Amino acid sequence: MKRRNKISALLLGAVLLWIALDARLAQPEPGPENRDRFVGFHAVFQPQAVPVEAEDPAGSGEMVLYQPYRPDDSQWTVYGEDSLSIQGLGRVQMEKKILIGREDGEGHFVFPGLEGKNCFLAELPREDGGVRYGGYADTAETEVSLAEGARSLRGTVYFGPPLLDGDGELAWEDCGVWTLYPVYQMEDGTVYLTDSTEGSYGGAGGVTITRSEKETLNGADRYSQEISVSITSIPRLERLTLRQFDGDDALLDTAVLTQEEAWALEKGRLELALAEGTAYVIAAREDTGGGTEWKVFQPDGDGEVSLTDWFLGRNGMGIPVRIRMSEEGRA
Repeated sequence: MKRRNKISALLLGAVLLWIALDARLAQPEPGPENRDRFVGFHAVFQPQAVPVEAEDPAGSGEMVLYQPYRPDDSQWTVYGEDSLSIQGLGRVQMEKKILIGREDGEGHFVFPGLEGKNCFLAELPREDGGVRYGGYADTAETEVSLAEGARSLRGTVYFGPPLLDGDGELAWEDCGVWTLYPVYQMEDGTVYLTDSTEGSYGGAGGVTITRSEKETLNGADRYSQEISVSITSIPRLERLTLRQFDGDDALLDTAVLTQEEAWALEKGRLELALAEGTAYVIAAREDTGGGTEWKVFQPDGDGEVSLTDWFLGRNGMGIPVRIRMSEEGRA
């Protein structure tokens, strides 16, 4: 039956109402993460509901119902308790669970079962005993400030329209919302997120979430931090065409990257040869809506052209593609 993987407007409305009521009735109070430092957010695209097969009461066979989505917490760890204030019941003590992240060696953290975009500033050790920072490689338009006693991070997470199936409809797993999980860091450097989310967002346009913190001593600021994450929708990029020209505007070479090829790139990186005599490169961005945008790039002091562009995955999640053009790839 075609209806097996589709969410009706009525069921979806009930799910969203349940989510809203759940957020209103259970308000978490400060938990154990207050002993650690807040460093930002991990943005995750999650389905709003999941299908569950059940027997049709009318006796016509199986039917599909939808229940609110809950992430798998089998890899989460108990970390103290939370005090929840529930209307009509007063305060209730509940176990506080966290999900520990694992760094991949390049400043990106993986949270098992919660694929998403890092939007935080974590302190990481260097081999020479110094400190490096990670946790923000997934953001676009990134601005990082690490002044003495104050630091800030501003970044953007891109999303857009998910791909439709053969019937022109969305599969259930692509009907989702962005959820921001707060990320903290322990004194020993452990990075983790909590289930006390900052809310969810879905729809066209965008939203910006900003969280500021400040520590004072005798009226003087000791430490301040501001983390600002924007979730912004963009058109779906169908193909990116890179044309190289010399100083006389003669075309030297052309390379085309489609969205399917972008999905298959290892770690989202592409190395291309920069033709001898290239004075500038024109990048033509063609989206699925028929629009085209052009950008011009010139070789830097090392004779290279570097750029980052954003494609969209099947579910609409932004995928960065980092392109480096240099003489190393010349035949």
